Amino acid sequence: MTPAFLVEQCKIHANGEGEALAITAPPGSTLQLTLGITGASEQSSLEVSVYTSSDGETWSPKPALVFPQRFYKGVAAHLLNVAEGSEVKFLLARWKVGRWGRGSLTPEFSIYIFAAELQ
Repeated sequence: MTPAFLVEQCKIHANGEGEALAITAPPGSTLQLTLGITGASEQSSLEVSVYTSSDGETWSPKPALVFPQRFYKGVAAHLLNVAEGSEVKFLLARWKVGRWGRGSLTPEFSIYIFAAELQ
C-alpha cells in the first residue's frame, strides 16, 4: 500500500467524517494510522474512530480502531491489523468534537490522519 492521507490537514469545528480511502494492503498486513493534531482550542475534546468497508458504501457497525480522546496538540499512532480472510478495502475516519468553559462553545482542531503499511 502506498502511504496516503486518510484525512488531509484540515480545520474541524463540528462532528464529521472524511472521505473513504481505498487501501491495497493484502490480508494479514498491519497498517499504522497516525493522528496528528497541529492546532487545538482550549477546553476542547476530539475523538477519532476508523471504520472499514469492503465496498466503500457499507461500513462496519463498530469502529476497527478508536484513538483515545485528545485535548491538545500532538501525534498519536496506532496499529490496525487487516485480518486474514477479511474483505477490508476501504477506511473511513469519523470524529466527534466537544467544547466546554467560557466564551465561544465552538471547538477548533487542525488535524490530519495518515495511513501506511508496516513492512
